[in-house]
Amino acid sequence: MNILQFLGFTLAPSLTLGLVVFMVRNWFLERLKNSIKHEYDMSLESFKSDLKIENDKELEEIKALLKKQTDANLEDYRFKIEIRKKWLNDVREASIEYLLIVRGQINLVQTFVIANPSTNNSTMIDENYKKSLEKISNTTVDLGSVTFKLETLIVGLEPIATEIFKNMKEINDLVGTMSINHHTKRQPILPNTKEYIDLQESINKFKNNVMNLLKEKTENF
Repeated sequence: MNILQFLGFTLAPSLTLGLVVFMVRNWFLERLKNSIKHEYDMSLESFKSDLKIENDKELEEIKALLKKQTDANLEDYRFKIEIRKKWLNDVREASIEYLLIVRGQINLVQTFVIANPSTNNSTMIDENYKKSLEKISNTTVDLGSVTFKLETLIVGLEPIATEIFKNMKEINDLVGTMSINHHTKRQPILPNTKEYIDLQESINKFKNNVMNLLKEKTENF
């Protein structure tokens, strides 16, 4: 047996063992790498799943919050609309009531003067005069109340509010003066007199200004 054969027989087990160890090592490393990759992939998928769940949860919370806010805003808007509608209706009703009281007070004077000319029995005139004067006094109080109501409703809505205040003051002063004078003198209020014409002009200005205010606020609804 020569030296080469001897070395071959001697080294063969070592080489075989080394090869086996190398293969086992590679196999182990490959398994370890695959195991690590698998664990990483599983962890990543779990993380992705958790993120998706959390994201979906947050998305639903955001949607719910937005819906709640939208509902709240819508409710607030509806509330404001109802408030505006009520305000418009209150101004209309107060304006109509105001004009009815003005007309009513003039009618009280006319009715008394027509029914109680100076030639009537003085005792009856005095009694009717007192009753009529009391009605006029009550109407004057009502006129003051509805004037205050209107002023409260439109205060701050300049410049038109100032014009309406001015109109009402003119009307109230004219109605007050005409009522007392004609009731005391038992003289009918004639439509061709300056005071009556002035009253009608003030009433027309009042109507126009109120209509303009309502139109402006309705358009800006």
